[in-house]
Amino acid sequence: MIEPEALKQAPSACPLSPAMLRLLQDAVALGTTNNKLLASHRGCPEETIKSLFYRINLALGTKSRSEAIMKAISEKWIDIKSDQH
Repeated sequence: MIEPEALKQAPSACPLSPAMLRLLQDAVALGTTNNKLLASHRGCPEETIKSLFYRINLALGTKSRSEAIMKAISEKWIDIKSDQH
């Protein structure tokens, strides 16, 4: 049987794809949501970053990149860490 305390600590079901979660984690690790910096770090076009953030906000019902990051952290979908991959 699962203890009630364990249920409180478990992350909720995440509606984001692995690519979306990686972007949010990269934004936390780099300390920025800047398209150019994230695109350079990930080796992809800036439009990809913009598109992913747009889709993240749609999926989460958030209005900003910062709000999306905070929701992902509070739901324990991503970790707060300063090291870069």
